[in-house]
Amino acid sequence: MEAIVHRRAEKYLARVGEPQRSTVAAAIDRLECEPPQGDIEPIVGKKGFFRARVGGFRILFTVKGDHIFVVNIVPRGQAYNKKEMEK
Repeated sequence: MEAIVHRRAEKYLARVGEPQRSTVAAAIDRLECEPPQGDIEPIVGKKGFFRARVGGFRILFTVKGDHIFVVNIVPRGQAYNKKEMEK
């Protein structure tokens, strides 16, 4: 599987410090494994969307065919806000 990172997620990743950036990047690499590895659960109320828990961050993504689309990367407290999920 191939992970495609949305521009919004790339911009957020560029703003965080290096230790967090490398941790999140490694988690995205683990999502590309078959089956995806990590603390992954479906998001309740958003059919087809999942979250991967990585320390204090959440990687929000969806799977379509052989691609994983990383929609957003957000801090834990903001991950499930309705505003974040509608973007």
